[in-house]
Amino acid sequence: MAKEWAKPFYKSKAWQDCREAYFVSRHGLCELCNKPGEEVHHKIFLTPENINDPNISLNWDNLQVLCKTCHNAVHEKAYEMHRQKQHRNRSVANNLCFDEDGNIIEKKNVFIIWGPPASGKTTYVKEHKGKYDIVVDLDSIMAALCMTEGKDRTEDALPFALEVRELLFSLIAQRKYYFETAWIIAGLPEKKRREELAKRLRAELIHIDTPKEVCLARARADDERKDKQTQYRIIEKYFEKLEL
Repeated sequence: MAKEWAKPFYKSKAWQDCREAYFVSRHGLCELCNKPGEEVHHKIFLTPENINDPNISLNWDNLQVLCKTCHNAVHEKAYEMHRQKQHRNRSVANNLCFDEDGNIIEKKNVFIIWGPPASGKTTYVKEHKGKYDIVVDLDSIMAALCMTEGKDRTEDALPFALEVRELLFSLIAQRKYYFETAWIIAGLPEKKRREELAKRLRAELIHIDTPKEVCLARARADDERKDKQTQYRIIEKYFEKLEL
């Protein structure tokens, strides 16, 4: 429904004639899906500032015939892009805080969730992540590469998965694309490796400190962990290498 400030324009003869002529020129078909069109859409949205500018409001180069479904989708995408832009602008301020000495420092929005296999790292992330967060998890990357579910995948995918994860680490370190929060799920029993990764990603470390006996019991009860003996060995090896 047209906003009050736009109603005089949409009722004007200039717009009615322009709309009809453009609609006929496109044979009344949606320019995105080729279904019967219903709306003549302004690609540059009309505002109180530009609605009286014919180069915007009556310019055929700025018009597009759309069906109702595509028209709604275009507006929803525009709203989402606007919302994300607002988030990015707010994040500049929201991403700053004060340390104990009163100095302005960067607030962490990258968290490395580390701990042994079957410790509950994935469960922790699922309970805390938001809609616009991203998650980097080697198991999930391997499952995606093998098109499998859970932990049922071939280890042949591991070299590819490691390369993909490294690329994601690089993008996060650069803050190249917008995200609300990034969650990294990893084992990282060696202190030096996890501290180096935290420094590189400007991340906060969160330890899921689950006892070995509990991890072994969970692996035993987890139907997604098919090769139980291998899982037990991985857990045992993790605790052998653990440095706090």
